[in-house]
Amino acid sequence: MDEQALDRHYADWAARYDADLREGAGYRVPEVAVELLAARCPATDATILDAGAGTGIVGEFLHGEGYRAVHGLDMSPAMLAQAEAKGVYASLRQATLGEPLDLATDRFDAVVAVGLFGPTHAPAHAFDELIRVTRPGGHIVFTMRTDEVQPNNAFGLRVADSTRWRLVDQRGPFIGFARGRADLRFWAWAFEVPGR
Repeated sequence: MDEQALDRHYADWAARYDADLREGAGYRVPEVAVELLAARCPATDATILDAGAGTGIVGEFLHGEGYRAVHGLDMSPAMLAQAEAKGVYASLRQATLGEPLDLATDRFDAVVAVGLFGPTHAPAHAFDELIRVTRPGGHIVFTMRTDEVQPNNAFGLRVADSTRWRLVDQRGPFIGFARGRADLRFWAWAFEVPGR
């Protein structure tokens, strides 16, 4: 799916997204990711980037854990409008993962990305920018479906690349939907960004 088609897809889905995933399907991937982030970055005054914030589901979980300096970005204006209405972000901006981000180097204590990476979404090289904007010693927590990350595809190779970051924690494979899609399994990883 190209970027314009993806944007149209999310524009059409934005108003129903939370109801479809949370209430309808019992989507639990964001909760697992936030638990993993909180274990690695317990200081609630940490500055966090929610990359691919969508409608703000992850932001709500972070807010519930006491984090207040949460900044979000997403490519879809319609999804960002839903996120803004929740009032849980310090800032929101439109950006496309896989392109250079207009964010300062070493800006964030942690980055979280849920439902962002995969063949039809952000490419594996988008990790480079997330690493750049994370301070040394900070963490990047992200999730992927098990069928989308394989040892020899771009995502699997990036996950295994210990020259750019260090794996410090992981969860999974786990069932990401409580209802209807038990066949979909997910991984959640936490990586530490080394000194530059």
